Amino acid sequence: MSDKEAVPTILIVDDTPTNLGVVVEFLEENGFRVVVAQDGKEGLQRAAFIKPDLILLDVMMPVMDGFEVCRQLKANIVTRDISVIFMTALADTASKLEGFKVGGVDYITKPLAIEEMLARVTTHVALRATQLKLDQQNKRLQKEASVRQIAESTLQDAHDELKSVYKRLENAKIQLLHTTKMASAGMLARGAANQIEHPLTSLKAHLRDMESCIERQLKLITAFESVRAGAASAGSGDLLALEQDTLQMINESKDDVARLEQFHRTLSDVSGVESNWQHEQLDKLLDNTIAILSDEVGDRANIVKVYAETPDIECRPAEVMQVFMNLLLNAIQAIPKSSEIAGEIRVTTGSKDGQVWVDVADNGIGIAPENIKRIFDPFFSTQADGKNVGLGLSLSQSTIRKHHGRIEVTSKPNEGSTFRVWLPVHQPATAAAA
Repeated sequence: MSDKEAVPTILIVDDTPTNLGVVVEFLEENGFRVVVAQDGKEGLQRAAFIKPDLILLDVMMPVMDGFEVCRQLKANIVTRDISVIFMTALADTASKLEGFKVGGVDYITKPLAIEEMLARVTTHVALRATQLKLDQQNKRLQKEASVRQIAESTLQDAHDELKSVYKRLENAKIQLLHTTKMASAGMLARGAANQIEHPLTSLKAHLRDMESCIERQLKLITAFESVRAGAASAGSGDLLALEQDTLQMINESKDDVARLEQFHRTLSDVSGVESNWQHEQLDKLLDNTIAILSDEVGDRANIVKVYAETPDIECRPAEVMQVFMNLLLNAIQAIPKSSEIAGEIRVTTGSKDGQVWVDVADNGIGIAPENIKRIFDPFFSTQADGKNVGLGLSLSQSTIRKHHGRIEVTSKPNEGSTFRVWLPVHQPATAAAA
């Protein structure tokens, strides 16, 4: 706290200094600092210089009376807020009104009553201090209001920008989801081409062979009819062999057709044609997914199935198969192409306490400890080639949560990773009805 704040300053302007000795001494004894000026001009100068808390101003002074001094005090921006108490022997109403008109706050009549003067001075100094505090608070509030207004404007701009960014992110997410689905569709197409190629090739070969066999049968039948008696025993053996070959090719063709039908059902499941809640065999969902990815796996890894007996689960097959596809693809991509160690992906199933679980474990490069907590974040990817948009695990986690399950992960760098999917056997009534 400054001296001015600690000790209020009183400026006394009076052209008769001999009358002021007692007043000055009394004010100083009561905790005030007193400065004296002997005429109006000196009073104006000292008021502007020391900026007192209160001015005691004599009215009857030569050259410049107290009223004129007060007018000039109030006209000066430096001194206009200083309280002025007039000291005068003039007690008429007109003089008092003139004093208030020019800016005075009070009157003390001469001869001065010392106790009354102290009470008035103390009161107006306190009022002045209060006014200064109020002015400071008002300025601070105005500044805070201005800062708050700027902050609110800045926050509004930031909010608008965030809304714009969020909209752009939503559009980007939609585009990335579309890209992910297109990538899955491309994978399905490659898997479908690979799976269908073999039975179709076999069917075409069988049909050509059956056509040849039937032609030979017709020739043998014709020859058999023409030489029914003598050549019957010789031709019957050839005819029987042809019939057996034909039946064998028909059976093999049926097997090829069955494989095509099974793959058609697999494509229907994973493409979401049947996306309602239904009960499915866990092994079937896994086998169908693995079949689709057989072309992706190639010679890169050996898939080992370790299935346990598990109850059928209530699920949306297409969505669950998409999760398994994402986990298997991650496992395939985690195995280096040029690794000296044979790649292995072990798919294990089991059940416990009304839930089934599926482990997808690989012996690939593993996941760094600092990345474990981030792998389910949207757009996070450990691959530097830019081909992975980082949505697979995020979407998988979302899907499994909708199935009221969870995904757990353990991993060691350079040793591999294991993703475990837990799924309830039965869905809550609200989920199944959705």
